[in-house]
Amino acid sequence: MPSSEYNQICIDLFETESRETIGRIRESKFFPTVLTVAGSDSSGGAGIEADIKTISAHNCYALTGIDALTAQNTLGVKGVVETGSDMIDSILEQDFADIRIDAIKTGILTSQACASLGKIIQKYNYTGPLVVDPVLVSTSGFNFVQNETLLSIFNNLSRYITIITPNMVEAKAIVNTLSHEKQYNDENMETLEDIFVLCQKIHALTNIKYILVKGGHQEWKTDTELLTDVLFHSESNIFYIIRSRKMCSKSTHGTGCTLSAAIASNLANGLKIVNAVVNGIVYVQQGIKDAPKLGSGCGPLNHLQKVTTLNYDICDSISFSETESVFDALFDNPELKSEWDAYIDHPFFLSIYRQSITKRKFAEFCLQNRNYLIAYSQIIAILISKSKQPHDMKLCAEKLSLTFDELNKYEEYIEKLAVSESEIENTESAERCNEYTGALFDLAESSVDFLDIYASLLPCTVGYYFACLKAKSKYQTSPRTEMCDPILKSWTDGMDSPAWNTFVVNEKKYLNQLFRDHCQTQTKYNRLLSIIKISITKETEFLNSFL
Repeated sequence: MPSSEYNQICIDLFETESRETIGRIRESKFFPTVLTVAGSDSSGGAGIEADIKTISAHNCYALTGIDALTAQNTLGVKGVVETGSDMIDSILEQDFADIRIDAIKTGILTSQACASLGKIIQKYNYTGPLVVDPVLVSTSGFNFVQNETLLSIFNNLSRYITIITPNMVEAKAIVNTLSHEKQYNDENMETLEDIFVLCQKIHALTNIKYILVKGGHQEWKTDTELLTDVLFHSESNIFYIIRSRKMCSKSTHGTGCTLSAAIASNLANGLKIVNAVVNGIVYVQQGIKDAPKLGSGCGPLNHLQKVTTLNYDICDSISFSETESVFDALFDNPELKSEWDAYIDHPFFLSIYRQSITKRKFAEFCLQNRNYLIAYSQIIAILISKSKQPHDMKLCAEKLSLTFDELNKYEEYIEKLAVSESEIENTESAERCNEYTGALFDLAESSVDFLDIYASLLPCTVGYYFACLKAKSKYQTSPRTEMCDPILKSWTDGMDSPAWNTFVVNEKKYLNQLFRDHCQTQTKYNRLLSIIKISITKETEFLNSFL
C-alpha cells in the first residue's frame, strides 16, 4: 500500500448507478469548438479521424491541423509522410484566424507541428485547455516519435499544457528523455506509490499542472484484471486513483487518441478536470465494450455512442436543510433572479388583466400554447419513462392529467374566439414555440436524469401562477376598469384559482424533496440553474411573440 504522505482520492468505475448527471446545458445553436493537431489514420480508428468522431459525439465542433499522413490499418502502420512546416503553419493560422477555439488536443506531433502550435498559441494569446497525448508508439507497435521530437513537444508547449496523458510506457520515456538518464525500464511498477513518484517526476521536469498516467500497460501482481489510471494534480498534491476492470478485447486501436479528444471535449463543454478525465475514461471503456469488430488486427472503438456525463468529483458536495426552501434558493440565486423577475413581470400578463390585448393576439397565444401543451405532455411522458420510483411516476401522471385539463380549456377558448377549424388544422408551431419545445425535447431525450427534465419544466409549471399574481397586484393598485371580457376573465380566474395555489404549494414541497434526494453536489446544482435559466429565457421569448 502507498504511504500516508500521499493525498489520495479513489474513484471506482465498477458502478455508476448513483452518479449525478452533469455537463454543460446550452442552447442547441451553440457549439464549443475543439482543435485537434495530430496525424491522419487512413483506417479511421485513431488519429484525426477518431478525434473528429469523438469530438462530434460530445456535441462539439472539430477543427483539424493534420501534421502527418499515415498509411495504416488494424494490422499496423505501413508509412508516414509529415506535413511541411509552411503548410502546418498555414493550417493553424487559418484555424485560429477565423473560428473561436475553446480547447486543443494533440496526438502525433512532428517537430514542425510543435513549433507551429507554440507560435500560434502565443500569437493569438490562447489561454484555453491544451490536452497533450504524447503518442510515442502506436497500438500496433509503430514508433512515431524520436527523442528529439519528444524534447520539442516540451520545449515548445510545456507552459501551455493543461494536462498530459501518457500511458505507462510513454510516462517512463518522458522521464528518461527529459532527465537525460535511464531511470525506468520496461518492468511493471510494483506499487501505486511508484506511479505517484513517476507523476511527480514528470511534473518536476515539465511543470505541467495535471498528469494522467494511463494504466493499460500496467499489470498488478495482486489483481491482474484491475485497471488503474492515476490523475495527479500538482497544485493540491492530490492523486486521483481511477479503478475499473480490464476488458478482454482486440478493439483497442486509437484508445489514447479517443481519450484525449474526449477530455478536451469535456473541458470545452465546461467540465472541471476530474470529471473531464473520468468521463473520458468511461467513454473509451464503453467504446471498447460496444466496438464494431472491424479489421483483422487491433480494431477501432465505437465512437458513435450516446454520451452521458456523470459527476465523479466526490469533493463537490452540497446539501439542503429540512427547513430550507429549494424553490426560493433557486429563484433568488443571482444566476436566475433577474431573468425570473423579468419573466413573472412580463407585460403579456398585465395586458390580459387590463384587457389591452387584442382578441386576435390572444387567439394566437391560445393556438400556440395549445401546441406547446401537446409537446409539454409528451415531455412529461418521457419524464415518467425516466422515473425510477412509483411515487414519482404517480405525481407525473397526475401532472399529465392536469395538463390535459389545461388543453381542454384552451380548446374551449379557441372555440369561443371563433377560430375556424381550417385555421386550427393549419396552425403550425411558430418559431419561438418550436425553439422552446425543441430545447425541452433535446434535454428530455438526451438526459438520463429525472431531476434534469423536471427542472426544465419548472418555469412553465409554476411560472404563470406567480406571473398572474404579480399582474393582478399591479392591476388592482392602478386605475382600472372591471374585467368584462368573459374569455380573458375565465383565463385569469383559472390562473389565480385555489386549485392552482394548492398545486404550486405541492410542487414546492416535491421540489424540496427531489433536491435533497438527488442534488448532492454544487456541480449538479449549477447544472440545474443553467437548465432553468434556458427554460425561462425560452418562455420569455415565447411570450414576446404576443405583445
